[in-house]
Order: sequence, then structure tokens, then C-alpha cells
Amino acid sequence: MNAMVEIPITEEIMRYVKTHLAAVKTWIHGKPVKAYQEKDGRISITYEDHCWWFYRKDEDGEVVWE
Repeated sequence: MNAMVEIPITEEIMRYVKTHLAAVKTWIHGKPVKAYQEKDGRISITYEDHCWWFYRKDEDGEVVWE
């Protein structure tokens, strides 16, 4: 990751998490444990199993992850 700075897991971060969880059939990665503001503006969120995703809002304001 090219993380710029660790940030707290706020309500905004949880909105990213909840949107992601709602889109998958089975979630096996646990709860979010760390979040980072990336240099390119994306947010990365790491989960209990150490898996992580990048999150951002698209031009329509929808949460997307990669």
C-alpha cells in the first residue's frame, strides 16, 4: 500500500464497509481494524484477516472498491 496516514474508523469509513458487505453474499474477512488515507485520495481499509481494499466514491457519489 502507498498509505499516506492512518485514520480513525469513523462513521464515514463504516459507510464504505457497510456498502461493501451489502454487495457480497458471504463476508469472511471480519471487522475493519485499520483505515488509511492514500496519497491518491482513496481510502484503504484493512480487516481482521489482514485482507484490504481500496475505496472511493465515483462521479455519482457511489462507493466503489478495488
